[in-house]
Amino acid sequence: MVETLNLVFGGERWREIGGLSFDVRADRAVDLLRELYGARWVTSMRMLGDNKVTRYVLAHFTNHEAGRDLMKDCVWAACPDGGFYARRSDNPNQTLLIEAEPNLDPLDDWLVQQLQAGAIRWSALSQRVRNELWRRAHLSQLIRKRRSEGTIVASKFTGRFSEKADPLLVLLK
Repeated sequence: MVETLNLVFGGERWREIGGLSFDVRADRAVDLLRELYGARWVTSMRMLGDNKVTRYVLAHFTNHEAGRDLMKDCVWAACPDGGFYARRSDNPNQTLLIEAEPNLDPLDDWLVQQLQAGAIRWSALSQRVRNELWRRAHLSQLIRKRRSEGTIVASKFTGRFSEKADPLLVLLK
């Protein structure tokens, strides 16, 4: 197995991967591979076995924006609840590791943080969210929600309020 690991990791840096759990070791291995491959982004999900533990990790490495967006769409399609865990079977008795609805609170916190620095165009936020695991559709959902609540004000756009219109967004304090 040493020869295989040396081949996959381009040397013996895999020996540095440590951690108490398989999940921690898997995360560290994926990070090391991203670094070794020189990938700008890695999108991954855990594949669970019958015993509810990670059986393997499916990872996609890319430097291309379209590749990143496509894999995020694929992961969210496979795991629409946002848990990034896929089960081997659809056994209804198996405990789910994901929530029934995606928890957009972390993305909402991210959005607030982005807007606290000042006004920003929707298109700029869409570019920045590429670095996160969230999809542009999730960002759009939150922007629309916050606008309807009155916590975001949009200006300097024409036509219908949309990402395509690229409004300037300001967070009301």
